[in-house]
Amino acid sequence: MLLDKMFESLDRKLFQFVTRIKPLSELEGKTNSKRRAVIEAEIGGHYLIRAHMREEEAAFHLFGIIDQKAGAMLTHISVMIAANALLLGTDTSLLLDVGSVTLLCAFILVALLSLRLLRFWATLFPTGHKNDENHENSPASGGLELSDKIKASLREEVFYRTRLYRFALNSTTMLTAFSAILMLGYGVELSLPTASN
Repeated sequence: MLLDKMFESLDRKLFQFVTRIKPLSELEGKTNSKRRAVIEAEIGGHYLIRAHMREEEAAFHLFGIIDQKAGAMLTHISVMIAANALLLGTDTSLLLDVGSVTLLCAFILVALLSLRLLRFWATLFPTGHKNDENHENSPASGGLELSDKIKASLREEVFYRTRLYRFALNSTTMLTAFSAILMLGYGVELSLPTASN
């Protein structure tokens, strides 16, 4: 599909930046206990309270929750982008305008990161096909069996989305606080009498 390869390459880089580990697709079917421990420490609680579900059901239940939260966060980000853009239309100091433009760009970047939380295609998951480049299906490869690979991929995706959601939410919270301070600055400046009066 259009732009898929480019976005998948960017996604692998973003994965490493956010999680500080290599994606499973780049490990040639091999995993290590330290990597699994990092993932389990992050998402183990989510799976523990969903122990009554099959592992795949638990993963997609978590994806659904993250989708809802990401949608709400994107709505908030849209409002903050609009608010900062409207503030630029006021006749105020250059410093406040630079602050608004900076916040506007930062909110747009966080919105782009948040869109990754809504991903619904499975090109990075193992398929078992012989032409599957990312995952060997041969037991002789030293890797996992296909069902274990699928579970590991789903856990990795839950881990990735959890970390990315946390990063996006923390960034949005900070940027919203800065926006509130900036709005106060605009309010103070607009309320002051101008030199012409």
